[in-house]
Amino acid sequence: MVFKGDCSGSPFKKEDNWTQNLGDKESRLQLFNKIVDNENLKSVSFMSLRTVLRLTDGWQLSGKDISKSFAAKTFCEDTVVTFYVRCLIDDEGHHGPDTVGYRIFLEPKIAELLLAPKDEYNANLIAKYIKEQYNAQQILEARHIFVPVCYKLHLTVYVINKNYEQIDILDSWTSTVNDKQKYHQKIAVCMRKKLSNVISLISKEHPNFSDWSMPIIPAKYIAQQEPSSMDCGFFVMMFMKHYNPDTRQLEFCDSDFDDIRGKILWYLLHHNLNASADSLPPGIIDRGSPSEQKWFT
Repeated sequence: MVFKGDCSGSPFKKEDNWTQNLGDKESRLQLFNKIVDNENLKSVSFMSLRTVLRLTDGWQLSGKDISKSFAAKTFCEDTVVTFYVRCLIDDEGHHGPDTVGYRIFLEPKIAELLLAPKDEYNANLIAKYIKEQYNAQQILEARHIFVPVCYKLHLTVYVINKNYEQIDILDSWTSTVNDKQKYHQKIAVCMRKKLSNVISLISKEHPNFSDWSMPIIPAKYIAQQEPSSMDCGFFVMMFMKHYNPDTRQLEFCDSDFDDIRGKILWYLLHHNLNASADSLPPGIIDRGSPSEQKWFT
């Protein structure tokens, strides 16, 4: 049964507030080439969180770390995705106060803990980790919950879609739906049951989704990475921002994925949550003129 919820708070109803400032393609390429694999900048701190929620948030990403995640044919590390999630959460308010909380974003660490071996799994610990970011009321009222999932060096997104009472699986892997189903059957049920249990520990009123269907959203409604590429982490970040669970497709999304790594690098470096931006070498950060300075999405 489809839940006919009120979608008025959806950020996708706010077309005027999806303005992006990602620089032009040439500027992104120049920035990318300036940082990635640059021996002179490998020890420079390029990214760090301005707002620290946990003791584990005291990380910094150096030029060397950036190269590990952003260079061609490299796998994007969890820390980059975590930083992106924090930036998305911060951005939600820019769509308007009525959209805050319509969708919530969990960090990759949650899926890692959910998929831990039986003797290491601790539901109460995971619930505590989530509550450091969201309270019970926020989780209950959210229409959608986005969860990035890493399994066997492949990143995907599971979306708890309360409007359709299903869990949407967003997978950029270039393969058939049947192959994707075989891959996800090893983790999907575990993720669904354990996460539903953890959420119930936080909010007893939250609907139980332990038996909801888990359709794989067809590539034609989202996007696919190039064969043999390792861009799944970057597609995951793009999915979390642009996937609209109400229509089950991407919206307000640039279909040019050729420089998806460059776009996300630019976004993270220029985001107001990046504390390292204040002390970067000249020529790295381009804030533009005051009239051009818009929130970074």
